[in-house]
Amino acid sequence: MPKKLLFLSFVLLLLVACGGEFDDEGYPIDDFAYEDDEAYPADDMDEYMDEYMEDDDMMDEPESDSGTGVATAGSGDFAEIDCPFDVANRYNVSCGILTVPENRTTNNGQTIEIAIAILPAGSNSAEPDPVIYLEGGPGGSALSSLEAEPDAWAEYGFARNRDIIFIDQRGTGYSSPSLNCPEMDDDYEGIDNELDCLDRLLDEGVDVTAYNSVENAADVNALAEALGLDSYNLVGISYGTRLGLAVMRDHPQRVRSVVLDSPFPPNADPATNEAALTYDRILAVIDLCEQDLECSGAYPDLEQVLIDTVEWMNTEPPSDDLDGDTLLQVLYQALFSADEYASAVPLLIYLSYEEDYSFLEEIADELLGGGYSRPFQSYENDGDSEGMYTSVMCHDEFVFSSLDQMEDATADAVPTELRTALSAATAEFFELCNEWGAGAADPFVNAAVVSDIPTLVMVGELDPATPPVWGQLTVDTLSNGQLHIFGGGGHSLLSTNQCAMQLASDFIDNPTGSLDSSCVQQQPAIQFEY
Repeated sequence: MPKKLLFLSFVLLLLVACGGEFDDEGYPIDDFAYEDDEAYPADDMDEYMDEYMEDDDMMDEPESDSGTGVATAGSGDFAEIDCPFDVANRYNVSCGILTVPENRTTNNGQTIEIAIAILPAGSNSAEPDPVIYLEGGPGGSALSSLEAEPDAWAEYGFARNRDIIFIDQRGTGYSSPSLNCPEMDDDYEGIDNELDCLDRLLDEGVDVTAYNSVENAADVNALAEALGLDSYNLVGISYGTRLGLAVMRDHPQRVRSVVLDSPFPPNADPATNEAALTYDRILAVIDLCEQDLECSGAYPDLEQVLIDTVEWMNTEPPSDDLDGDTLLQVLYQALFSADEYASAVPLLIYLSYEEDYSFLEEIADELLGGGYSRPFQSYENDGDSEGMYTSVMCHDEFVFSSLDQMEDATADAVPTELRTALSAATAEFFELCNEWGAGAADPFVNAAVVSDIPTLVMVGELDPATPPVWGQLTVDTLSNGQLHIFGGGGHSLLSTNQCAMQLASDFIDNPTGSLDSSCVQQQPAIQFEY
């Protein structure tokens, strides 16, 4: 298997389904009105909209936006539809389609459809300010997340007294057109598969320059206008935080509070620093082992052992599907899901060093799907849109960096033996962006977001995709922002961490009050495996 295949996940660090799987041991559902099929009277979207539209003036265009020069033309038309998926009737989920311009800059009259689902509040007395959920990726499907785990969504504390609005961002999930690339299902031949997808999208009339964070944020604003929302809260995970920050910047007027889980701020530079940040988080878990007497005694000189192991496994691969690059990719994914796998990292390194590959093969099968980690999407909706990922990342990020800058940053931070493995996918993505034609964002899109909207920022200590340094970058320019770093945590804390769930719910209930964050300091230490 070519090495470049093994490390596509490093460039596609945000396309893993963020927030799509939720712990079923959250808030008890017994108290919820969902248990009574008749408890929520709004059986259709018209009644839902009536709750928020006191008069026609609420549908008018706001007097001003953020002053960034972002186009707001064509707010969007909303229509109720039958849900394109099945969820138990007791949840009373309603769905709709928001029709918006594909490209608000060219405004050529071409429109697209944004799929929406609404999970009504569990209680009979919902607050007037719902939660709008922004899925990760870019390219993840929020509606697929609801479809997969409705029970878990209903158990969130903020679901008790607030409706949750799920939006399949343009080009993703059930929205139309879909920028999903089933061509990726074919025998992989590098970027040729993705360029085959591009050719098809262009033949279908898709304007790939219109699938970016500015247009995405305008869609969220258009949805709020169409539903007549006077105020709403944002919850974003991974790329959803980048989108949430774009809404805060471009359309702040209705946003009451924001929760950013695993933040990806626009002033971060993954195109340049991805390999360096990945290795930094590997060093972080090694450091935790060194601070643990039992772990450091069982696994001495762990960093050097890792370097030596990767080097000789790449020199003499144990098999066609197993080499040093595979080990590094598994380590990345283990830290991504740190709550479950970080404890196994030292053992995994040492067993591989001792030429016992059974554990590596087992973990690789769990985390890489048999050795290839890029999440594919077929014509059936399975939640990820590779074309949307490429359009957004090329337009918003890679245009502001260069291959030379990435190579320099990697050389400064990563040992020689690991550089090629940790940077190969980024180098290939630069090549893909040169061919994709996504256009270039305005410079303000890549700058820090300045805002006074109350914002809760949460990040896992070991997260290699959106590391703690990005959390600090995020809050530095948010005057009412607060940052909480979860010791031993990985990516997408709201998917698994009870403390993060509680903090998010308490914060949304009272975003300007004092937040009891004591549970963050009480996170259990990693119990390393031996």
